[in-house]
Formats: sequence, C-alpha cells, structure tokens
Amino acid sequence: MEIAARNKQLVIEFFKALEAEDAGAVAELFAENGVHHNPYASGLFSEGAVGEEAIKAYWEPVFPNFDGMEFPIEYNSPWKIRQWCW
Repeated sequence: MEIAARNKQLVIEFFKALEAEDAGAVAELFAENGVHHNPYASGLFSEGAVGEEAIKAYWEPVFPNFDGMEFPIEYNSPWKIRQWCW
C-alpha cells in the first residue's frame, strides 16, 4: 500500500477508534515508542504521551467526558473527502 493510502487509512482507523471509545485501539495505531502530542496542552490538558501504554492511559479518561463523539467522514470519490466533522 502506498504511503498516502496507508496514512489515510490510519487516520480513518484513529477516528473510528475514538468513536468506539476504545483507548486500546487508539494506542495500537502508534509504534511501540510512538509519541502523541496534544496541541491543546495548557496545564489543563496533558502535553501528550509516549509509548502505547501511556497513550492508552492518556485516552481512557477522555471518553467519559466526551461520550458519543462522532467523526463522520464522507467521500464523493476515492480520493476526496467531502465532509469531515470534528
């Protein structure tokens, strides 16, 4: 699979894992020592996490606070995203 297609698939899998509220599935998308950066870190939110277990622990408390998150992605062609809601 070409890199662009793999990257697109990873993003889709990431948002599906968020919708499923599955911290383990989110963490499994990262390399063993993968780094999750939080662009909203401000003292109120964590800076992020390093490694699968830390990434899983980072996401576990998020889901109860944002129950029912949805990230619909609709395609009007195999290469164009028509709608991306976050």
